[in-house]
Parts: sequence; C-alpha cells; structure tokens
Amino acid sequence: MPKFLPKHQHDVRDAEAEAAEPHRLGGPEVLQDRGLLAEWYVLYRLQEEVERSRRAGHLLSIAIFSPMLLDGEDIPWEKVFAGTSAAKSTARSTDFVGWIDGPNIIAVLPDVDEIGASAAIRRWQNEMWLKSTSVGGMKWRASSVSDIAQFETAHDAVQAAIDILSQAV
Repeated sequence: MPKFLPKHQHDVRDAEAEAAEPHRLGGPEVLQDRGLLAEWYVLYRLQEEVERSRRAGHLLSIAIFSPMLLDGEDIPWEKVFAGTSAAKSTARSTDFVGWIDGPNIIAVLPDVDEIGASAAIRRWQNEMWLKSTSVGGMKWRASSVSDIAQFETAHDAVQAAIDILSQAV
C-alpha cells in the first residue's frame, strides 16, 4: 500500500462509486462529466506510479496544460473541454489524464523521458491547433516534469510542474 493518502482520504474502492455520482466529487464536477479523472484519484495513481518507477527503475513523466486567463477572468469551461478532448485523444493507452488544481489538465506518462514528454505536449498542441476554431483561440500553457522518482511525493512533482507553468508566458 502506498504511503501517500489522497487529501480527501478516499479509498480506491470509492472510485467506481464516485464516478457514478460525479456531483459528490470535490472540485469541478463538470470535468468528471467529460471523462477526466478526479484530482484525488490522479494524485493517488501518480503516487503508485512514482513508487513503481522507483522499484523497477522505470521512467515517469507528467505534463500539465493550463488555460491562460486574465486576473479575475471566469474560466471558459467550453474551451477547457476542448483541451480535455485534445489531451484524451492524444494520450497513449498507458497514460492517464485528469484534472488538477482547478482547470488544469494533467497527463501522467509512464515509461516516458523528457523527450517523450515534450513530444506528448507537441501532439496535444497540434490537436489543439486543429480544434482552434472550436476553442475561440484560447491560449494554453504547458509544462512537463520528468524523472518523477526524484520527488518525495506526487504532490511535489505536480507542484514542480505548476511552478514551471507559473513562469511560462
């Protein structure tokens, strides 16, 4: 059993029950309605992947996509949904995609190095460019962090990626 406990103290067995009742989940329920994994579950699964990566010496990366919003601007959920669709359609079968820290989209990329994470971001950006008419030209930022096993917890790895995002213009 991993040392990490999700901040909501849920058990993995609750995932199916909560997926059936997205209104019970903390955070933007509307993202679960669009097929994204809940934040607590993404962090739980990411921590499992971190521990697997350490044990087996496998690579592990994450990529985070964030809409660029002006201060005080409402989140344009329809545009976020297009980003969600792009992230899911470009993910490999071994990746998992969810939401984290508000409207940010996270892709967990097992067995992927820094170059592979950059390639995943480019695939997502290309898909977003193809969908640009449906998203009204919304700008997105993206960052990735590789060698996740170096971090103590999944939270630390995600925070590192968010810190990189905050520096992106």
